[in-house]
This record gives sequence, C-alpha cells and structure tokens, in this order.
Amino acid sequence: MKIQKHSLLHRGFTIIELMVSMVITLIIIGMLIFVTRAAFDTLAQGSGNASNKIKAEQALDYLAQDLEGLVYRSGNDFEWLAAKGESVSGGVKGFYSNLAFFTSALDRYNGNVTSGDGDIACVNYGIEFNAVIGTSQSRMVLYRKLVDPDDTFTNLLGSTDLLGDISSVGGALNSPSNLMSDNIRELTVSFVTQYTDSAGNLQLENVSIIKTGATDVEFSFKGNGVPDPSDPDASPIPAKITAITINAQILSEDTNALLNITNNPPVERIEQGITRYSRTIYVPQVD
Repeated sequence: MKIQKHSLLHRGFTIIELMVSMVITLIIIGMLIFVTRAAFDTLAQGSGNASNKIKAEQALDYLAQDLEGLVYRSGNDFEWLAAKGESVSGGVKGFYSNLAFFTSALDRYNGNVTSGDGDIACVNYGIEFNAVIGTSQSRMVLYRKLVDPDDTFTNLLGSTDLLGDISSVGGALNSPSNLMSDNIRELTVSFVTQYTDSAGNLQLENVSIIKTGATDVEFSFKGNGVPDPSDPDASPIPAKITAITINAQILSEDTNALLNITNNPPVERIEQGITRYSRTIYVPQVD
C-alpha cells in the first residue's frame, strides 16, 4: 500500500489569505490615491495662486501704464482728472473709489492705434467691495472702463463734471467685462502736485486720490489748477502734476479667502500670502 505525501510547496492559498491580501492591496491603493490627489490639489492650488497674482499685477500695470500716458492741458476750466471715494453702507467693505482721467491708452481702438484718428481716450477705474456669488465672502474688485477716442472727443473732452459724464458713456463701470482683479488690497494712488502759493513759494502737495478704507475724499485736477489746500472754497491755483505713486498688496487666493472668513487671521499666514506692489511715475511737465 502506497501512502501519497502532499508537499507544502504545492499547497494553494486559503480564502482567508486571499481576503487579507486583497484588503492590504486596497489599503495601499487608497493611500496612493490620497497622496496623488493631495499632490495634484497642491499643484492646482499653486497654479491658481500664481495665475491670480499675475492677473492682479497686470491690472496694476494697466493702471500705471494709463497714468504714464496722462493727458491734461492748462488754461481752461475743464476737468482732466477727477477722483471720488465714499464710505457707503457696510463700513469699510462698502467703500467705493472712482477715478477718471484722459490718457493716450495703448489699447485704444482695441490695440490697433492706427485705425482711428484720435489719440486721447478717457479711462475710468473703480474699486468696490462685492459679494462673491455662492459664498458669504466679499472682495475688493478693481474695474477698468476704457472709452474709445471718438466717444471721448464727442462726449467727454471739455467736461466740467468728468465722473458724472463718463458714467453715461461706454456702459456701466462695474460690468463683468471691465473686471480686472479681485485679489488687490490696500490700493493707494497718490499724486504729487507742484504749485506756487500766495506768498510766492513753490510748494509740493501729496494727495491720495484713491485710498482703500479711507474717509470720503474728492479730488479734481482742472486746466486752471487744483483747489487751494489752505482754502478749498477759493479759486483754483495753477498747478502741475509731477509724480504719481501706486502702492498695493496682492493677495493669494487662500489669503483673500482667509481675510473674508476670519475676523482675526494669523498675521504670519497673511504675510506669507501677500506680495507688495509699488510703482512711481514721473510726469513730464506740461505748460
């Protein structure tokens, strides 16, 4: 009688062993998916932050570029630049600033500057705090409206109320098509004006025509000068714009969201998500 021996080397897996190995495999796959997804989310988040930063920098560069092409003429009562800021309901989050001026904008006639006869356009910048749709957040939104030279010549050149007149030309300022950026904070635009006071002394006056979170402000630069700082009700005094400074903070997407949902966000985290923008424009003297 022969006794058949079974070698352990030929023994198959039991059902329990197969189930354990499947569970371990699923756990490993799950961990790999989690790590991979986290890596892709971080990459996408970083790309989004970079894209928003670039967009904000481009918006501020547009403002600087327009101010570099600032156009004004002396010897008249026309408004060549006008700015107004006011605190509306909602405190700081309702603050709105409005700035209009004439410029030789490089994108007039949709960038084809040789297609028309005019070389002076009027541009309108506005800042307002808007609610973000679908969230409880609100953000500071920068708008830019460019009026083409033909409409500028017909409707705006010679205006004595530039902000009032431009509001009815070229559509609404806060139209979605005019949105430039919603990742800009603490934007300040300051003008340095040069004039001779009543005593014959040359004076330099620094005027912040846009300052987020500030109290009500109004500024008008006319062909016959600016309001007398010592007596705003007096006749304008002849003046020149010598320099313009733009300062702002550009926020990452995460920092922007954090500021809107947290009353006291950690200073370290805020600082990490802020890029500071500063640019000074020296204006050629115009007689």
